[in-house]
Amino acid sequence: MVAVRKPVVFVCVLGLLMMQAWALLPDPTRIAAHVIEKRGDTNLDKTIRCNQDPDAELWFNPVTDRYAKLCNIDGTWFIVILLSVGVILTGIPKEKLKRKDQVEKYLANRDYERWN
Repeated sequence: MVAVRKPVVFVCVLGLLMMQAWALLPDPTRIAAHVIEKRGDTNLDKTIRCNQDPDAELWFNPVTDRYAKLCNIDGTWFIVILLSVGVILTGIPKEKLKRKDQVEKYLANRDYERWN
């Protein structure tokens, strides 16, 4: 009987660990809710558009191990913060910054480096 319990306990513990790891993965609905709550509904659309923009500049922060995409949508500079390439954390409109160099300085001041 003891030999049977060890594999069962192992499988149960492994299952619990996998469930906890799954919970840590970003959920698109949770990301969308965060963007809407923090930045507003219209910024969710801009966040998605910027993330999908092939011309968006990619930046990397070695301190936080996060990426940022920089793009201009409808005349507004926009930054999408990513946990990894393609996994959205949030979107940040930079409406007060009118020039690209201002937004680049904003990113550089937060330890981001141009990636492409």
